[in-house]
Amino acid sequence: MVFLSQIETFIFNFVSDDINQTNPPCFVSEDFNHNTMEKTLNDIIVSTIHSHIPENVSPVHILTELLNLSKESVYRRLRGQIPFTFIEIIEISRHFGFSVEEIINQKYCNLEKGFEKDNQSEWQDSDITNCQLFSGNIELYKNLQKAQKSNSFIVSTRIPVFFTMSFNRITTFYLYKMTHQLKDVPFDFYFSDFEVIEETASLRQQFIYHYNRIKNLTILIDKNCFQNVINEINYFYERNLLSAEDRALLKEELFLVLDLVEQVARKGYNDYNTKVDLFVSSLGVEANYAYYQFDNNTLSYCWTYGFNNLTVNNDGNTTRIYRKWFDSLKKYSTYITRCNHKQSSEFVKFQRDTIESMS
Repeated sequence: MVFLSQIETFIFNFVSDDINQTNPPCFVSEDFNHNTMEKTLNDIIVSTIHSHIPENVSPVHILTELLNLSKESVYRRLRGQIPFTFIEIIEISRHFGFSVEEIINQKYCNLEKGFEKDNQSEWQDSDITNCQLFSGNIELYKNLQKAQKSNSFIVSTRIPVFFTMSFNRITTFYLYKMTHQLKDVPFDFYFSDFEVIEETASLRQQFIYHYNRIKNLTILIDKNCFQNVINEINYFYERNLLSAEDRALLKEELFLVLDLVEQVARKGYNDYNTKVDLFVSSLGVEANYAYYQFDNNTLSYCWTYGFNNLTVNNDGNTTRIYRKWFDSLKKYSTYITRCNHKQSSEFVKFQRDTIESMS
């Protein structure tokens, strides 16, 4: 399961037109792309398409109609000059009747060797990883915006990124924490020494812009979502890697985040007219999940490190399982958007007291 999750994440990062021309895809290094794989992912997709049509039929006309692209754009994809996007692969697989797993299985052995090699090195470059945290999702949010009909469902153990991403210091702390977890840094790598590169900052702004403008969002959060973040902050503070001043500034931002959560719960919309339904779980949420529906597409995610995708899966059975599981969680949750004002007030007060308890 871990191996398939990595493959699926590789596909998602590899095929995003907007960003992957300059950044190597997550989990897979440039050396691996050129030396380990006999055929690129794009080559495999093209050969799979050819295997599903008669020899005397050109795929150009089919793909032009199917993907609503010009002939030149299709030719560039077939020649491997630019990769197919993730959404295009979904459309192609649906039309021809093959799965993403079918494509990957053609190169299972070579990929396995490449991942074994790459898992030891790719995550060492935190700048690349931080960029990909944002860039890997921008394409998805663009498609959610453009879709005639879309719904997004988030289950989170901590404060959702939807609420925190506009706050610079908290976002920087998330990236710093992830760098500590994924990169071989010195024991005395201080928060004050951590810098967000310009490319990451730029991608973050794009991420914020598009995420804030998706159409419908349902969020189910752990009742201790703020405490989970505070525990992480206190951990680095107690290790003397985070100064008292920085912790105080993070505390101030947490209050601002809570104000935003309260505002959205009261209005039912954010400032960009995204409809938000907010649930608070009465039970502990054990993992972070997301489920997306847009037009005829479904995607499901599982992630850690705040907002880094570990699983991407467009398989119908899997996404139905995620959706069923999500709906089951709502049975043990309280809906606090524009209703249940007593419970909503109690939730906000509990979180405010939790933040205030940071000494």
